[in-house]
Amino acid sequence: MVEQLQNSLSNLDFRQHSYEYVDITDDFLKISSKIEYGTIAKSKAFKLLQGTHALETLNPKLDTSLLEIAEFDVCSLKSIDQLNWLLSRLYGCLCAWLDNSALSVTTKNLLTFTLYYKIAKTMKMMLWKL
Repeated sequence: MVEQLQNSLSNLDFRQHSYEYVDITDDFLKISSKIEYGTIAKSKAFKLLQGTHALETLNPKLDTSLLEIAEFDVCSLKSIDQLNWLLSRLYGCLCAWLDNSALSVTTKNLLTFTLYYKIAKTMKMMLWKL
């Protein structure tokens, strides 16, 4: 059986089709230069979700590659409720990612939750001083 498979694979000729390639770079650049920045171009060849991901690129609110890496001190958690809150958010983001959410969106949500936690902690400290 393995020999038959190997023989079949060795008999495959990937060069059986002769394609002639045409350079469309100039045409593409000419047409794309007429499209204004931020315009959504729709094609039946692409899904809307793919276009959405393209819009995330270089958008400071959506592109996680533009975010600065922030340190988070786990030892700053003072109660089991705070730890539970953080773990709940982490698992929620993990589940969203495993459920086909884009990793960039999941990472952005996680960083947003961490920021909210820091803001809430700062506000709580400010209220205690009043």
